Amino acid sequence: MAHYKHAMMAGGASDHTGKTFVKEIASKKVIDMLFDKILADVELAYFFEGVDMEYLKKKQEVMMDVMFGGLQALETVYLREAHLEAIKHRGLTERHWERFVKHFEVTLRELSQQIPEEKRKSAVANIRATRMYFAPARPGE
Repeated sequence: MAHYKHAMMAGGASDHTGKTFVKEIASKKVIDMLFDKILADVELAYFFEGVDMEYLKKKQEVMMDVMFGGLQALETVYLREAHLEAIKHRGLTERHWERFVKHFEVTLRELSQQIPEEKRKSAVANIRATRMYFAPARPGE
């Protein structure tokens, strides 16, 4: 995902309530806990080798805004472009995406005392809606 850090240059969610919630209450904690799980997962850690994790975590704040604030902001986040190199050349598949999502769900459950159920459910639904961005590369892509 080397290009990931260059592709996610977008702004945050347009739903100001979601953005405020994530920024002020849970964003850093969700990201730190999530990436602890991902980097400990032998099937996912490979994709983060050589990636500036501090930079990536800052960019993940944008994704948390989207996940907690709503998919209307997703058009500003270039998920396909951000992951295309890893899909084409490093073997990133929808199976890996599913593992990532499972770690996200577990992280949110672990934070159930800090993140209301409605927000958790919404965030999971929003992240699940991103699967299409991790489909195999198409000819000419």
